[in-house]
Amino acid sequence: MSSKKNKNLHKMEEEVSDDDTESSDASEDDELAYAGNEQVQIDFEGRVPTDPDAHGICQLLQRVFLKAHINCMLMAELIIAQNFVGSVISQCESDGIESDMDDDMCDDGTIFGITTVLNITAKKDTPCVDQLRAFIIKKAEKHATDAVLKHFRDIFGDETRSIGYLINERFINIPTEISVPLLENLQKEIVKAQQKGMKFDFVYYLMFIKLYRKESKKDKSHQDFYTNAEEELLVEKAINSFEYSVADESDTGMGGDWLKADGNLIPYRKVILFDAKQLPDLIVDIRKQSENLNEIEEDFIEDVMDSEDDLPHSELCPSHQIDVEDRKPSDPDWRGISRLLQKVFLNAQIDLEAMCEIIIEQNFIGSVIRQYKSDNNGCELDDGNAGGENRLQYYHTIFGITTVLNITAKEDIANKPCLQELRSFLIEKAEKSTNNTSFKNFCDALDNEARPIGYLINERFLNIPAKISIPLLENLQQEITAAQSENVKYDFAYFLMIIKMYRKEAKDNEPKQDLYFNAEEELLVQKAVDSFEYSVADVADADYSGDWLKGLIPYRKVILYDAKDLPNSIVDIRKHITGDAF
Repeated sequence: MSSKKNKNLHKMEEEVSDDDTESSDASEDDELAYAGNEQVQIDFEGRVPTDPDAHGICQLLQRVFLKAHINCMLMAELIIAQNFVGSVISQCESDGIESDMDDDMCDDGTIFGITTVLNITAKKDTPCVDQLRAFIIKKAEKHATDAVLKHFRDIFGDETRSIGYLINERFINIPTEISVPLLENLQKEIVKAQQKGMKFDFVYYLMFIKLYRKESKKDKSHQDFYTNAEEELLVEKAINSFEYSVADESDTGMGGDWLKADGNLIPYRKVILFDAKQLPDLIVDIRKQSENLNEIEEDFIEDVMDSEDDLPHSELCPSHQIDVEDRKPSDPDWRGISRLLQKVFLNAQIDLEAMCEIIIEQNFIGSVIRQYKSDNNGCELDDGNAGGENRLQYYHTIFGITTVLNITAKEDIANKPCLQELRSFLIEKAEKSTNNTSFKNFCDALDNEARPIGYLINERFLNIPAKISIPLLENLQQEITAAQSENVKYDFAYFLMIIKMYRKEAKDNEPKQDLYFNAEEELLVQKAVDSFEYSVADVADADYSGDWLKGLIPYRKVILYDAKDLPNSIVDIRKHITGDAF
């Protein structure tokens, strides 16, 4: 994947020869200073699913099924177990060393997509597949016609006509083109599996299609927007289908005032069946469609890569690049920001959507990392001109957020319940995790409006390069300084941060070891004037699950450090990154 933070981050990667070192020193600071609107490249690749991918795959499945009683983690493990079929979209490994995390932690990469198939006829007795089949019939009974329901019941009961649940899930705005090599590769792997006598000789494919519907209005019929654009072609070829609204589900993946311009977009799921023999022709149609799309994915690269290690790889390993930039948070970003905050607070009783609104409203402070979009002429699209046939194509995946919130201003606290909830949450954790003196000092600091505390948010997807933190933090510092001249609420005495980390507990003669999600935050922890920590191992919906993380315990570390130290801390982070310390 490529990250574009309209800052000259590529200059950090340039090698300087010994002859050039002296002459470059004088200009180094100027070259690396925040210039605004700069870009960084991050590469995606397709590869075979492995054990560390389990939670990422589970999360993608949960976006399909939402509140359904289907064991998505067990389904993810089932997908991984059949490692001769299917691919995940992950970040290509970097040549550089981005952190001190050991191999276990580095394996915990974010999964951006999954394309595979499960035989839900042969595996009907597996608990998660049994749950899936029961869920489909239950939905069909409520939402399908009698004829469609009868067809589903008939084929579910006929073991001679195998059904493949074709999974084609990815983050919004991962380019449509990536589906072509992934589906082509899947088709080849299915054929190979058939030749080996494996149970992949499907009669039908079943898919869950995610879409949003703009309901009919006056003389206009309803309009459907597909999360994955290529799936509209699959829907057209379906031999049977039914659909149901998920508007009453909490995790719809869409929402907010930023959809007002489009009317009410209602989230739906469409369950389709199509003839398995049609898949090769459908892939050809998808390729033709993607080549003719006016959506601009200029950095798309398709490549065939050979395996260089002992892991089984897809015969076709597609590599893609998308550009990521830093921008001011805007209304379409609220959902992505909320998801990043959820990874910090997990099941805490904090209204994160309201917190996102505050972040977006203070649009003179902070940056989000999101996909860069341009038109056919290379001109950047903005919220106003990114319309077209499918406006969902512009609703960005948010890859990171760096900003600050004042959590001691009494007026804001009184009027914004989410800040009250955050403060109560911190006080509760401090009371459980610190001694009486430290707890009293922490509470006193929170209540001292004369010495404001800024909650510094520095969240991004795991494996977004650590170097992107430098321009983001530099920019934040500049914006805080500018805001101080107009608004005393940003004249912070302290910054508070909630640091995500894993702990490898002490064993034998080895001391405990802390492994930080964001490598640069280890430096900030060292500068803390006060801190406490708490385990989140008992939280159900964490980013930590499965045997592949045995011995690593997820923690949160809450730190306070002197706001005046931030500029020097940024300098230290820069030295470590450019010195290959991460």
